[in-house]
Amino acid sequence: MTTDHSNMGQSAIQVTSQKGNNERGTPTEFIRKLQSAIDGKFSLDPCSGAEPVPIAETRFTKEDNGLAQDWSGHDTVFVNPPYSDLKDWLKKVVREANREQNAPNLIITLLPGNTSTQWFHRYAAESEYLCLVEGRLTFNGTDKNAPFASIMSVFGENISDDVLEMLDNIGTLYTKAEVQQAAQQARLDDMFSTDGGAVTAQGNSNPTIPPLEESGPQIRDVSIEAPAVPQGVIDFYDIGKLDKLTLSIDDTLMGVPESIPSELSVRVVSGERATDAHTQTPDDWTTLLCVDSSTDPETYVCLYQNPDRAKEIKCSISPDTVTWTDVTLEELYRTEAAGPAIIEPHGEATSYVC
Repeated sequence: MTTDHSNMGQSAIQVTSQKGNNERGTPTEFIRKLQSAIDGKFSLDPCSGAEPVPIAETRFTKEDNGLAQDWSGHDTVFVNPPYSDLKDWLKKVVREANREQNAPNLIITLLPGNTSTQWFHRYAAESEYLCLVEGRLTFNGTDKNAPFASIMSVFGENISDDVLEMLDNIGTLYTKAEVQQAAQQARLDDMFSTDGGAVTAQGNSNPTIPPLEESGPQIRDVSIEAPAVPQGVIDFYDIGKLDKLTLSIDDTLMGVPESIPSELSVRVVSGERATDAHTQTPDDWTTLLCVDSSTDPETYVCLYQNPDRAKEIKCSISPDTVTWTDVTLEELYRTEAAGPAIIEPHGEATSYVC
């Protein structure tokens, strides 16, 4: 996938471009300040490999695939993720922070100060604290200051006074309530311009992202396991095996067979993550296969989600597993969460380094 740079300033391009930005170690002096606040090394560094000195006792390198690893049982976690893949890493951070059992007590994530992105609003802004780091950091592996501001998102309950004091000393500290209020009032850009400006897209007078589109199907997760994502979105990577979905289609459109019900209650039976493989499904889209066993014969449903635009979901239905018809969704709800996530988005985990 290529990144459209036509509407970005130079700083934004350097942040989002995949080339040459993934192996940048956290500055050593910065690491020392963080470790001093927690009285030693972090328990886990899931993005290890570019730093000259170990940040944590347990380290996952690129080969270990920290996205696919289990972070539970690690008390303190520091994450300096590859900036070409911020959405997946922040989604992982939020999931680990919200574990019902054995969640880390503290996760600190070092990020580019780009308030105009989906990943910022959906994930980073959900942290308990955001710290705008004063000045521009010089990452290990570079000889110049970064062309962008840096922020730290801090997740955890009962964050110590030592950590909060450290954050306040190295930058400007904001609570979740302050960030959310600023987002609602469209003044995030003012808050994050203390050091000369956070990264925003060129030509956008309002740096906050627009709300999710109101057009399209009505989508809701009303199950008791509904994750903390904006209403109007169901992330297929959160869907579990045998989860129950209810959906309705527009059966007035030409070409929709009478044998296809306008309303269905289905169970998820399999899933496929977005890949580069060319199949009969939309290229690079996440896919769920579902079945409605209440019909005779069983009705099969394929749902496809655009991984870059979660609200965009397509649907195909087969009343006989032979003939498939593309239909237009009107409503899609997850009403029951029955099992663990059916799609592993990040591949298999390998051994870790201690």
